[in-house]
Amino acid sequence: MSSSTVSFPDCSATCPRVVELEEENRELKEKLAVKDERIERLRNKLRKHENPHVPSSQKCGTTKAKDRGDENDDGGDEDVSGEEDGSSQEKLGDENGGRGRNGGHDGETRKKPEPDRTVVVLEERCSNCGRELGDPDWTRTEIVEDIPNPGSVKAVEYEIGHYECECGEETVATHEDIPEKGNFGPNVLTQTTLLKFQERVPYGKIQNLFEDVYELQVSTNTLYSFTGRVADQLRPFYEEIRQKVRRCESVHCDETGVSLEGENGWVWTTTTESEVLYNVREDRSQKALEHMLGENYSGTIVCDGWRSYSAYSSNLQRCWSHLLNESEFTADKHHEAVPIDEKLHKIYKDLKKFLEEDPPPDRREERRKKARKELEDLVNQNYENDEVQELVNYIENGMDYWLTFVTNPEVEPTNNRAERSLRKIVTLRKIIGTIRSERGRYILETIMTAIETWKARGQNPHKEMQKILRTS
Repeated sequence: MSSSTVSFPDCSATCPRVVELEEENRELKEKLAVKDERIERLRNKLRKHENPHVPSSQKCGTTKAKDRGDENDDGGDEDVSGEEDGSSQEKLGDENGGRGRNGGHDGETRKKPEPDRTVVVLEERCSNCGRELGDPDWTRTEIVEDIPNPGSVKAVEYEIGHYECECGEETVATHEDIPEKGNFGPNVLTQTTLLKFQERVPYGKIQNLFEDVYELQVSTNTLYSFTGRVADQLRPFYEEIRQKVRRCESVHCDETGVSLEGENGWVWTTTTESEVLYNVREDRSQKALEHMLGENYSGTIVCDGWRSYSAYSSNLQRCWSHLLNESEFTADKHHEAVPIDEKLHKIYKDLKKFLEEDPPPDRREERRKKARKELEDLVNQNYENDEVQELVNYIENGMDYWLTFVTNPEVEPTNNRAERSLRKIVTLRKIIGTIRSERGRYILETIMTAIETWKARGQNPHKEMQKILRTS
């Protein structure tokens, strides 16, 4: 049986509709190519701000963690959107996503203070007709809070007694308001220091404020010397904090870059539940950790993946916030990473739920082994994309450190404490620009350690600083 070839006529030459559709298809492809190019440009621009190393609260519109229903609320920089003291600002449950408490909460009214004095407010005559009035028919009370009027500086002269004892020693009378050095009292020193390092007010503005409000004329160099005097008196407290940190079972460490006299430097922080220690260094090496924690620190360090930590100690807890941010970022770019990202979130969520029951040590160890096996299963697969493989390598490199928190109840899975403490330094860095001397480094680390430690302990920095300045 002979085969035959069936041929079809070329309709494009004879059918105007086919020609029209082909032309329309070509135009659509051109428009699509232009849009694809624009989308890629926008993605590249967005990646400068949205990457695994940007705090989650600074990523506009990021709702992935909430959509998953996981418990990564305390991952990353969960409190970045909060106030400077690290407290979170809850969002209103309204359509606009405004700031404030979530909907459904009872309102809170500020507690009225006890009055220092009572002023009786009466009228003698009617405001309408001028007729004389007697006792009021009824009264209402209203408590008004105000601050004292600012006034000029008070200069106090002290006659200080000197005594020569029969034993041959001289005794000099002391007073809490007489400073150890200089002629300015503890109130001036405290206000200057807190305005500079807690409120981040430049010296020039502090100078203007003192002159306008208190009629106190001082130069910016004098204000700088005030903070140095305060740092000198706070330094014993600083060393006390260092020793307490070294004795803690678990600490959080992190570091951020700073300009030191025009050269690269680093501000390190080591935090616990009740201490915040800062140290300004030229290096980002193991020696910086030895300077803060000593050469033989035996506790657990919660940290990111910087190599100095593993060089210093093998007892680490790698931060899950960084890990989940990395996985989310990679999954957004590559579909191959989506299962990895989902698995990591599930492991973390399940571990958090498991630890809520405060299980005994044997169950903790059993659960740790199970979680490690799940992580190993993730990294022991073949992945085609290079960036996905980088994520897998990141997981594998920290394999010995991701699950310390499962067996040690004193260890947290994220490094939020250290990251929150560094935000204060980052804000100051933007204002001061650079640290210009060894003295400036000393002042910064000493005063910031004292202020943030008092805050961590729920103490009032103004009152605590006054105590030290008046008793030193």
